[in-house]
Amino acid sequence: MQRIERTETQLREAWQRIWTDNYVFEPINCKHDTISMLVYTALGKIRETTGIFLDIGSGPGSRTIPSLKEFPQLKLVLLDASQEALAKAKDFAFAKGVHADFVRGDAFEIPLPDCSVECVFSNGFNEHFIGAERQQLFNEMARVAKIGGSIVIITPNKLNPFHTLNKIIQEKRGSWIYGPQYDFIPGELIHRMENAGLSHIEVYGAGAYTSWVRLLPRNVQRGLVISPTPISSINNILHNLDAQVDSKINRLFGREIMVIGRK
Repeated sequence: MQRIERTETQLREAWQRIWTDNYVFEPINCKHDTISMLVYTALGKIRETTGIFLDIGSGPGSRTIPSLKEFPQLKLVLLDASQEALAKAKDFAFAKGVHADFVRGDAFEIPLPDCSVECVFSNGFNEHFIGAERQQLFNEMARVAKIGGSIVIITPNKLNPFHTLNKIIQEKRGSWIYGPQYDFIPGELIHRMENAGLSHIEVYGAGAYTSWVRLLPRNVQRGLVISPTPISSINNILHNLDAQVDSKINRLFGREIMVIGRK
């Protein structure tokens, strides 16, 4: 299938700048990080299984490397098209004491056999594609999953007003650094999982209650992610609400949403 060259070039150039600048490769506070909340939720559902956990478009493995340390029965494989990203992932895994394999490859032609992976995972990747590629990526992830295996996809949520407004503002200012991005709503994620032949689809979300922090300048955000208000008791309430990944508010309006499907 013909790739959309302009979008692909823009995306590759944007993320090459990110890896070169180390922009997103920062320590993640897993307790207050909404993506980490969702990763641990997914891992909890496959706790008793063994096999390959494949991180598609892994980048430096900022979430999967520290998370998989607690699940040594799963073999972590990170796949990315960027050699620079994989080099950072290797250094990060070594620092964390996590054994992993690193594969440079194309997510649309995953270099693994059919039905060979226990859990196929992607975070912040699928939303960068549109047109026929959008479904093709789901289909390719389903291809390599084992019968009975899991596909886990985390994306930003278009229905989260703060994330979407922030993205619109940055795009208009020319300060959006992540390249072309076409965010999902929960219903589309479910629909595309079904089209890939997956079943038992579950939806989770996180971060609906503190996502307003993302409207602030990035250098201001970091402290507020942990302490969004001056009152610690209110902060605890907000973070506890953020972490209720199966609540209706988070599933609809969380800053990140996650779908899990079974093959």
